[in-house]
Amino acid sequence: MQIFLGIKIPEKTRTLIQKTIVPIQQKYFEADWDEPKNFHMTVSFIGDVVDYKRYIPRIEKSIYEMRPFMLELRRGNTFQHKD
Repeated sequence: MQIFLGIKIPEKTRTLIQKTIVPIQQKYFEADWDEPKNFHMTVSFIGDVVDYKRYIPRIEKSIYEMRPFMLELRRGNTFQHKD
């Protein structure tokens, strides 16, 4: 199983992203596009793990100790599927 830490994007921002990427989706229609409800910002890609549950206590501790912050999106990217 592959796991990552991500930040949920507000609905208004997801809608704006969806409208912005329509021309890209039309050009690259064969890609596997996520639905807007699944849009997120990946903070850290952890990768393949056997037992994801062992990461939960450390992740929860980090999240609860985190202070609010601002993010600015400058570019997007994709993950390539493994065949």
